[in-house]
Amino acid sequence: MDADLLKKLLPHEYHAYLIRNGVRADSRGLTSHRSLTIKRDVLNQSVKLSLAGGPSANNQNSLSQTNLRVSSAIHQGNTLIIGQACVKPSDHAVLSVKPLSVSVQLIREIQTLVRRDMQEQKDQYFSDQVQSKLERLLNFTQLNEHKLEIKFSFNVLTDDGNLFCAITTLAMDLLGQIESTHSDIKLIQKLMWESTVCVVEDQMLADPTQEESYVTNNLLSVMVFEDGKTLLEKTQTVRTYTNAIQTLEQKPSTMNFEQIGKSIEYMKKQATSVFKILRDNMEQSENREYTISFNQ
Repeated sequence: MDADLLKKLLPHEYHAYLIRNGVRADSRGLTSHRSLTIKRDVLNQSVKLSLAGGPSANNQNSLSQTNLRVSSAIHQGNTLIIGQACVKPSDHAVLSVKPLSVSVQLIREIQTLVRRDMQEQKDQYFSDQVQSKLERLLNFTQLNEHKLEIKFSFNVLTDDGNLFCAITTLAMDLLGQIESTHSDIKLIQKLMWESTVCVVEDQMLADPTQEESYVTNNLLSVMVFEDGKTLLEKTQTVRTYTNAIQTLEQKPSTMNFEQIGKSIEYMKKQATSVFKILRDNMEQSENREYTISFNQ
């Protein structure tokens, strides 16, 4: 049966029907993860930063007038995000305030698909979530020592599911660019990679698309750290869209321990190659574009 016709006939069961038959709408295998392609310096806004205590430290105005901006774009299937990180002299007067801020915004074309009363809440939800993830891996001692703060901004041009995977991978690249520019400062305590897996029709799905995530309550976000530790979060799609897909009732996850264990092992295996490619490209800062592909 033609895929478009099937989707019209079964608008709410389309993906579940495909998965029962071992296929997906984008032709991936059930455990296939979309590749991640990163393009650097997409905004061409790199400015030199003078670190406190560095060669320019005796120039009283240099630190207050200079900063460093790096940018990259990431493709994950149909998802496209442009990210920017800015490191600048800290203006935090309170030491207890972490010198980190994160902004995630959906562009207008996406926002038109979101209920008006949920637009700001969705942006804030993603901003808060990404900030909490970055707080786990940033070296705040270094930032405080050099009296610096770092600001991230992510503009989501298209969102096709598993958004945290794309955003956090992009953040790792931006931090790597900063470190390769200034060897005096180490911002990353340890790399982290996050992605989502889910169980549909008793089958494990890796890297679900936006539509696929609507057919299950079994979404599990797995964060893998470079030191081998993992962190699990039960997650739910932020169902704010007004398209034809119906909102699921809020039901508890039915993933069993065996399925959770397989999900963790899958993610740890994929993270190994992610960390290697990220580290290689931190050392080769002249690379303007690279792709992270996955073992299927």
